[in-house]
Amino acid sequence: MKLSVGLLAAAAAESTSNDQGSRTGYANSGNIVCYYTNWSQYRPGSGKFLPEDIDPNLCTHLVFSFAKMCNSAAGWTLCPYEWNDMDETWADGLYTRMRNLKNQNSSLKVLLAVGGWNHGSTGFVEMASSTANIDAFITNSMAFVNNIGYDGLDLDWEYPAKTTVDSSPPADYQNFQTLCERYRARINANQPGFILTAAVGIGQDKIFTIDGAVPSYNVSHLSNNLDMIHLMAYDIHGHWEDATGHHAMAYTKESDDRLGYTDSIDWIIYNWIDQGADPKKLVLGLGAYGRTFKLAGSETGFLAPASLGSNGYYSGAAGTYTREPGYLAYYEICEKLRAGWTSVYDDEAQAPYAYGDGDWVGYDNQQSIGVKVNMAKSYGLAGIMWWAIDVDDFDGSFCNQGRYPLMNYAKQVLLSDDPVPTNPPTTPHSTQSTQSSSTQSTQQSSTTSGSSSGTCDSSGYAPHPSDCSKYIQCTNTGNIEGQCGNGLYWDQSATACNWDYLVDCPHD
Repeated sequence: MKLSVGLLAAAAAESTSNDQGSRTGYANSGNIVCYYTNWSQYRPGSGKFLPEDIDPNLCTHLVFSFAKMCNSAAGWTLCPYEWNDMDETWADGLYTRMRNLKNQNSSLKVLLAVGGWNHGSTGFVEMASSTANIDAFITNSMAFVNNIGYDGLDLDWEYPAKTTVDSSPPADYQNFQTLCERYRARINANQPGFILTAAVGIGQDKIFTIDGAVPSYNVSHLSNNLDMIHLMAYDIHGHWEDATGHHAMAYTKESDDRLGYTDSIDWIIYNWIDQGADPKKLVLGLGAYGRTFKLAGSETGFLAPASLGSNGYYSGAAGTYTREPGYLAYYEICEKLRAGWTSVYDDEAQAPYAYGDGDWVGYDNQQSIGVKVNMAKSYGLAGIMWWAIDVDDFDGSFCNQGRYPLMNYAKQVLLSDDPVPTNPPTTPHSTQSTQSSSTQSTQQSSTTSGSSSGTCDSSGYAPHPSDCSKYIQCTNTGNIEGQCGNGLYWDQSATACNWDYLVDCPHD
């Protein structure tokens, strides 16, 4: 069940510190986890990215992506992917160069991720096939992480008990639980400060048994044994489909039933919690990139037909810097918008898309990121996660919004004490896919503000008498004036800040 907006407003009012380590208003919501990709060093020109380009104060946790699984005489362990990950006698490696950021931010935590999409299940399946192999991996991987001076390990097995680039057998549903449980026991016994996290898939098949096929995760078990669970809440739609769709919508589109209305951030968070995840361990993944399609005709909206390319996908053209068909970094999208592409914000999905030159991209901007971050706060999540720090406009040269515009805005919203805006209407939170959106919504949007007299009612709040972006909080010791965030107005009927277009402001 969602928290009421009134409770959210009260919780926001209790949180008075801007220090990430001491916030109390939204549990552990100050966590900002940022993945760094070691292949971003190979991008040309202004896209080239190295650890020194990272703002050491932007994130609470940095995750180096990726190490790979490898077998050794001592059993399964971790190995570097790139030639310059490890130190050489003549130069520091990328591991060390990222760890050195801790010299500028002593509270920064640095983790090493193993796996990833291209890695698949190779090595994980063999390692998890016996407790002896698992125990050897735990010993060896902890030693590897400690030797490079990192704070923990992120498991990015894509995916247990599923077929992706390769296959993992159904037995790995249980084997992954065994791995996490034994890893937790070892940490508790030998190195309690060692951080253990996992990046997890978010499709319904990852948490539900469907047509007899076991899921990837036992959600409550995962929650009991990990420090944080990183929800990879993106790549839900993409160029593998023959019609356009946004890869990370906050809310579902009634017209798009391709995934049975399980394709929204709201659905993902609700169902992970419903299946037993502790919200204080869930981290909402955000993508600083877009998924593109090649349009097949003149249609330019959601579900517009896409054209099949020679690569077997319906990909838009590769970006100048990321050079991957069907994908554009946020800074590459800014470049397209400056060149004349048309941008549209979809109120139903709470997500933007753009089109031009025969291509279509679904992406996130500051407005849609704000919606998602506030959603994470409303559910009391542990924080947010970024894939990836190297695809935001890291030097500010493309978007005219300053350095790291998406990530800085998300941090501002996350750490803000403003009451959380009311969410727009949603489709059902059904724990399985549904082909109908007629089930009653769990929330409703507000359309009017209350009286502008400044007189408090039983809620303890009142609208500001002359400024819709402000509100009055009534206390026993006097009234306190509050300020809503950018683009928000006070909504007295919801006792929360809400999107300005959903509030009838008498002062406009």
